[in-house]
Amino acid sequence: MNELVVGYRNGELLRRVRRKEMLLGAIQLIPALLFGGLAILQLVTVGWAIALLFGVLAVFLLGYAVLIMVGAFTPAYAKAEAPNGVAWVLRRDGVIVNTASGPVQIPWAQVSITPTTLGRLPAITVGGPAGRTSWVTQYLTHNLPQLDAAARALSTPTLR
Repeated sequence: MNELVVGYRNGELLRRVRRKEMLLGAIQLIPALLFGGLAILQLVTVGWAIALLFGVLAVFLLGYAVLIMVGAFTPAYAKAEAPNGVAWVLRRDGVIVNTASGPVQIPWAQVSITPTTLGRLPAITVGGPAGRTSWVTQYLTHNLPQLDAAARALSTPTLR
């Protein structure tokens, strides 16, 4: 083995998060409509003060539901996409890490592969002093033991 390309399934995490947000936003519409209806009823029966309170609550909940549904609260880690679906490339001479400023070559002597979390989801961080990136484990093509085994195999000099 001369190199190991670790892929990241672009968009899978974002689709999962967006489904949850759409459901939460739709559920949030129910109390917004309820308070809106109560505001209209209160205006007819009691008066403008209570109707105004229910109206303000309805508008707030409706605005919050819309913000949730358009993705205003989507976490940054869910929006992250690996360039061309490649998280890292482990090679004989080191690891290529795709950072925000472009790919960075890190020699094996400086590479660290560590488990971490991104927004309560298990993730793996690979990098060194020149740059590091973290990706959610569930959407990587290789897990931590596979990465460790490949790192040991590729970083060890071989006799030819």
